[in-house]
Amino acid sequence: MKATKIKAMRKTFGMVQIQFADKLGISQGFLSDLEKGSKAPSKSLSLLLKKLQHDEIADFEESIVPINETTSQNKTQDSIDLKRKYIALMEEHVKSLSEIINLKEEISNLKAIKAKAI
Repeated sequence: MKATKIKAMRKTFGMVQIQFADKLGISQGFLSDLEKGSKAPSKSLSLLLKKLQHDEIADFEESIVPINETTSQNKTQDSIDLKRKYIALMEEHVKSLSEIINLKEEISNLKAIKAKAI
């Protein structure tokens, strides 16, 4: 979406930058950069802005909630996935360490047998 359209949309909703940014879940500075064209919106923000082009002002609040909830749910799920991966890696690490300890014990036993044989 072009920077001029974002600014025009904000003005259509009768909001100053800080209000519009707050409703979108972004900082006022980032909104300013979007309106100047120096930064581009994320995919989710682009989708939200496109949806807002076709919505009534009354629908504005409703259209924000799913995006914010989805973002929050995605972050929570990402955190859970990351923790699961960490646990799996730690389990592999423990298994590897256990194998190393067993191999060292076998080497030690073989050395003892060899020493007795000599």
